[in-house]
Amino acid sequence: MRLNFKGLSLIELLIAVSIVSLLAAVAYPAYIGHMRASHRAQAKEHLFQLQLKQEAWRLSNNSYTASVADLGAASDAHYTYRVTNASLSTYTLNAIAIAEGIQSDDEGCTSLQLDQSDNREPAHCW
Repeated sequence: MRLNFKGLSLIELLIAVSIVSLLAAVAYPAYIGHMRASHRAQAKEHLFQLQLKQEAWRLSNNSYTASVADLGAASDAHYTYRVTNASLSTYTLNAIAIAEGIQSDDEGCTSLQLDQSDNREPAHCW
C-alpha cells in the first residue's frame, strides 16, 4: 500500500518553528555582543588616531588642544568624542557611547578614556 503525503502536519510545523526559535534565541544575544565589541574596537582605533593628531597639534602649537574639531574628529553612529583636561602637557581623550545605541548597554565600557601617557580607562575594556 502506498501513502500519499501532501504537506506537513501541524506537529511537524510546530517542531520546526520551535527549533528555529531556539536557534534565534541563542544566536541574537551573541550577535549583539559581537557588534558591541566591534563598535568598541572602532572607538579605540578612533581614540588612537586622535592621540596621534593631538601629538601633531602639540608639535605645531606647543600645547594640546581642547577642541576635538581642531583634530578633525567628529562623532560616529555609536560614540561621541571629546577632549578634556587639555593643557600645555596633558590631555584626556574620551569616547562616550551614544545613549540610544546598542553601545549604551555595553557593561562598564560606555565611556573609554585615553590620555597623553597612554593610560587607558576602564582597563578591562581595552
